[in-house]
Amino acid sequence: MAATALIALLLSAPAVISQAQPQASTSSQTALFWAIIAVAVLFVLALLLAVILQFSLLARRRAMTLVARLNKSLNQAEAALRAVSECSADGIITVDASGRILGFNRSAERLFGFRAEDVLGQHAGVLLPERHRGNLRQTLAELDPLGWGHRAEQRHMITGLRRDGRELPLQLTLNAIDLAGPRRLVGVVHDLSEPQRQQRQLHEHEQRLSLLLSGTESLGILLLDAQGRVQHCNVGAEQLLAQTREALQGRHVAELAAHEADGESLAPALTQAAADGRAEHPVLGLRPDGTRLPLHLSLQALHDRDGRLFGFNGLLLTQAPARAQDSAPSPGTVHAASLF
Repeated sequence: MAATALIALLLSAPAVISQAQPQASTSSQTALFWAIIAVAVLFVLALLLAVILQFSLLARRRAMTLVARLNKSLNQAEAALRAVSECSADGIITVDASGRILGFNRSAERLFGFRAEDVLGQHAGVLLPERHRGNLRQTLAELDPLGWGHRAEQRHMITGLRRDGRELPLQLTLNAIDLAGPRRLVGVVHDLSEPQRQQRQLHEHEQRLSLLLSGTESLGILLLDAQGRVQHCNVGAEQLLAQTREALQGRHVAELAAHEADGESLAPALTQAAADGRAEHPVLGLRPDGTRLPLHLSLQALHDRDGRLFGFNGLLLTQAPARAQDSAPSPGTVHAASLF
């Protein structure tokens, strides 16, 4: 509407001038005309300036709203990232290009024995033995700040230093991040001391088991699967039953009994061992040459970490030396041992 009024004013300006000053000179009329034109131009400029200011205010409000939303999203993302970091089982340490510690999660606190406020701002070398701190400085120096964002994940086997002075084996995974602001390096630290301890225990157990299975000749040891079939045996079992390991493997333990009734009674013994963890059962063993040998079978159930039955440990004991057609035990020495 303002523009329409301005245009009407400009069109009627000559008529107004001629009516208002009929006697005026031509130069005076021309000056008055241009004065009206100047006022109109100033009005148009003022109108344009007002429109520009209005759009500028609207754009500023929209920008402020967008910035507020971005800040809210960024705060939520940082809160989620912080929560994930604090819940991580591995230590997460954030350092800058010089190695100064910027972040230290709870798992890192438990792992190294330091509180976050004790190490923030310090060089990450405080978490390493003195002899390894030079390696860390070299690693940081090799990470060209201009190329951090293009470097792939790096893994290192290192030795960490707890606050109490105890050293522990660690796996350090480095990731360079290149976001807004200074470049940072995130290190995920995994404790290897517990897996190494478990590995040593497993190795020692395997050695003891191997020695027991191969070196015990006065005691028969059978390793059975969950169905009662022989998977492995020691030298003692081979000598008691007068059969080779290859001949015994895959056979059901009931097939080693001289009488069918003895073999059938072994099924309930396996069921009892699976339920109670252990079962005892006398059985008359049968050798390939027809020799019968009074034996005592001790069964122990074997379960995995989830409690599932995967087999049995069977110990064969004898009370008498082997004699043909023996049907009852004779006085003698009882040989016994335990796998565990």
